[in-house]
Amino acid sequence: MKVEERGEGDAVIKVESFDDLWKLSLLVRPGYVLVGRTTRQLKLRDEGGDVRDKRRISLSLAIQVERVEFQPFTDSMRFLGKILGVEKGMEWAAQRGEHQSVSVGVGDEVEIRKDGPFDPVERKLMSGKESPEANAIVLSIDMSSAALAALWTYGVEKITELRAKREEEDAHLDEFFSEVGSILLSELQKRKLNEVIVTGPSVVLDEFKRSVESRGQFKSVRFNHLVSSYGGEEGLELLRDNPGFGAYSSKLRVARERELIKEVFDRLSKGKGVAVGVEAVAESAKQGMVDVLLLSARLLKDPPENLMQLVDDVERNGGTVEIISEEGGAELQGLGGVAAILRW
Repeated sequence: MKVEERGEGDAVIKVESFDDLWKLSLLVRPGYVLVGRTTRQLKLRDEGGDVRDKRRISLSLAIQVERVEFQPFTDSMRFLGKILGVEKGMEWAAQRGEHQSVSVGVGDEVEIRKDGPFDPVERKLMSGKESPEANAIVLSIDMSSAALAALWTYGVEKITELRAKREEEDAHLDEFFSEVGSILLSELQKRKLNEVIVTGPSVVLDEFKRSVESRGQFKSVRFNHLVSSYGGEEGLELLRDNPGFGAYSSKLRVARERELIKEVFDRLSKGKGVAVGVEAVAESAKQGMVDVLLLSARLLKDPPENLMQLVDDVERNGGTVEIISEEGGAELQGLGGVAAILRW
């Protein structure tokens, strides 16, 4: 996430990864103003008032956000609200007070405005420090094409696509698999990963498995196979609806969160080195005792009044703040949405 602040409570944000979309969904709350590009459908009518044509136009709008819609592993998220301002020269295409949605995807740039300065949690979300490296490489393959992608916490980002030559489709499949394997190995080494999800028709998965097993460089790589009707770019699109992929990506996504939450409950069972609930954690934070602060993402949508001071105290005393996703933080929510691993 790239952030340029333009004043108090005013920032331009460029979304650089799928994980940035998730952070943006937590950052922008109802009542905030969001400025971004969108499209509107115009109906062209004849003299009798009948619609003779429909046309979509692109323009920049400012909306006062009423609702945020975010679904992991989709290309974009949507902000919905009332129009407050329209791009100069395009006032004829939209009216203030009308409802409009603005979709934001990876690579897009938006401006957000709020009353007053950004609070400590908002600044943490905008800092960019939470964007992890990709968790795994996804390979979607069939006998004629292959697509590689990086699996992020909340999305799949395409890396490259390869096409087999016609003769390779028939008689030289091993040559195609060798080329794919070399590119796959290069991406794994570059990103320091050892997890691969391979998806495609079952017969192709079996052949590719035999191909890579003959190469010693893949001995430390864990392959996870998901059968699909198609490979290549189309196979990547089908991943979203594959139950096996959902279970696998969920496991990766919440692995670190589960470790932190497990430590909280281990310490609770021993009765030391932990604090739970806003009030208890806030008191520990004032004394500089908090090493790791765990915050439920759900809590950030309607934060209690003293939460921002708590976060400020933790970071000022050298502690770290971990924002736990709703999927990984059900147990944390049961503790009031806040817990802390203490230094003593």
